[in-house]
Amino acid sequence: MSGQMHTNGNGSHTNDFTTFSEGTIATREHAGTELSVRFNRGPTAAAAARNTLLALEQRLDAQVLEDIRLLVSELVTNAVRHAGAPGAGEVGLDVTIRSDAVRVEVADPGGGFEPTPRDDEMGRPGGWGLYLVDRIADRWGIVRNHLNRVWFEIDGVAA
Repeated sequence: MSGQMHTNGNGSHTNDFTTFSEGTIATREHAGTELSVRFNRGPTAAAAARNTLLALEQRLDAQVLEDIRLLVSELVTNAVRHAGAPGAGEVGLDVTIRSDAVRVEVADPGGGFEPTPRDDEMGRPGGWGLYLVDRIADRWGIVRNHLNRVWFEIDGVAA
């Protein structure tokens, strides 16, 4: 098993790995306040990401956790379907729990995109991911560098 060394807020290092499923390694940082997971891009990535978030159920309000699971499922699905990069590679999921909010980031190796508003055809399948993020999250955005990252924050997280 391989992994990365991370620095937590007090300058010490953690290296705690947990295997969730085939080829998926989760790295937990800050003793339950952060979760950092990488998934192989493929058809099981969204379900694996959704299920990984259940590890946070003792830390988050039940409705907040359900909202996060829905939005993560949508964003990971987008990363797998639309990343524009070859099928190999990883999708990253990073969760940070603060006293007032939770921040979630989904990263993929794709070249990025320009968000477009959903059209008025509500019966059309697909295209709901960013629409739901915009409606449910308190804040969200996109960061582009060597990865394409979509992040969102939801306020009021205490369990």
